[in-house]
Amino acid sequence: MEEFLDKCMFPHLKEEEIAQLNSEITVNEIKEAIASIKNNRAPGQNGIPCEFYKKFSEILCPYLCSMFTQAQTDLILPPTLTDAIITVVHKEGKKAEEVGSYRPISLLNLDGKIYSKIIANRL
Repeated sequence: MEEFLDKCMFPHLKEEEIAQLNSEITVNEIKEAIASIKNNRAPGQNGIPCEFYKKFSEILCPYLCSMFTQAQTDLILPPTLTDAIITVVHKEGKKAEEVGSYRPISLLNLDGKIYSKIIANRL
């Protein structure tokens, strides 16, 4: 595997792109990320749905900003950003008795999704 990967030519980020990715996350970026997340999704382990984040974004954004900044400073993500509940969902039209009739999904807390969306938007 190492031989194969050594031959691969992966793209590299420019210095200014690295600086942009590593820059401090702003409240506006958080607000934009929250606004762009679709409603009616299953909440993660904390049980807080997207609609709650949207309704109270003015109050929540400074706290999220502080948490994201601390994560960047400490170079470690808090567990709320990485914890997930893995469950299975029945595939419509399939026999319930068969293992292949189910697909696994990971339910992530929305704060982790918001952080991911901000980084993805920067990329």
